[in-house]
Amino acid sequence: MKRMNVDRYGRERKDRDAFGAAVGTTRYKVNAAMSRKKWQAVEDVAESAGVSVESALLYLRRMVRLGQFEKQKRIAYRVAPR
Repeated sequence: MKRMNVDRYGRERKDRDAFGAAVGTTRYKVNAAMSRKKWQAVEDVAESAGVSVESALLYLRRMVRLGQFEKQKRIAYRVAPR
């Protein structure tokens, strides 16, 4: 019988957000701070997420490359509309 809250290695599974980020990680915090409606500066995202500007910027750049977020003149980001 297979347990639903344990992965194949016997570790407990973590809750995940819509982007697949585990709760409590930098990714999760930045995703929660983002908005689909308004553009935000990197500093504002980092401050509201409670992470460093460098780690927020690295994650935002990655999400732009993947097509999940949009950027506007290198100063503002938002979740890409679908």
